[in-house]
Amino acid sequence: MVLNRWPEFAAAISGIDRAVQRDTGGVRSSSAARIPIPATRLSIDECESYLSTYKGNADEWVSRVDGAREAVQFTKAAESAFRSHPTEELPHRIKQTRCLKCSQNSLVWNPPAYLGDNVRVICNNTECGYELDQSSFEMVAGIEEKNSA
Repeated sequence: MVLNRWPEFAAAISGIDRAVQRDTGGVRSSSAARIPIPATRLSIDECESYLSTYKGNADEWVSRVDGAREAVQFTKAAESAFRSHPTEELPHRIKQTRCLKCSQNSLVWNPPAYLGDNVRVICNNTECGYELDQSSFEMVAGIEEKNSA
């Protein structure tokens, strides 16, 4: 339930600009002016504005028309915040770097599974399966970036 997830999530993103850096494939953001308030703070403020009439009992909250309306708005805003501000890194494809072994654009970034574990970059091509550690990957990615510039 969104209401149960919210307090821990809000505490996790409070005071930070971004929890997880997404791979944008080398695409830079717009140079247009931006609001000097972090998007995480705006998300928290929006969600908490809908919680103003919530008094700790969800059934009572939604039994009133205004409470039900705010509960729906809170749920939409909180789900959007969960998607927009992930608090854990998930495995994802690497868009700009090709596998050293098979030359396909099929590398997958696998974040550490536990504290002290290492990042693993693995080729997703079933015929290859080549694996790099983070420092080796960063070196290869840096070389490719210099060669494409």
